[in-house]
Amino acid sequence: MLHRWHRSNLRANFKLRRLKQVPTEGRHLRKEDRERERERRIKVAQCMKDSERQREINRICMSTSDITLYCKRMSHSTSGKAI
Repeated sequence: MLHRWHRSNLRANFKLRRLKQVPTEGRHLRKEDRERERERRIKVAQCMKDSERQREINRICMSTSDITLYCKRMSHSTSGKAI
């Protein structure tokens, strides 16, 4: 019994060390999830570019309403749901 517990403990320690070295190992997304993640990243990047472009056009400090609108757009881009 003690031998089995010791072996199990060694195996758990090895897996923890391996997870620290290669944190993404064993985490594979399904094809649909990869496509959805790629689309989400594209939407977020586009939203950030649009906001930066708008800020450059105005050349003034952003107002609270601008920041609120930006946060709503980013939230919609990341979750796909409207607020």
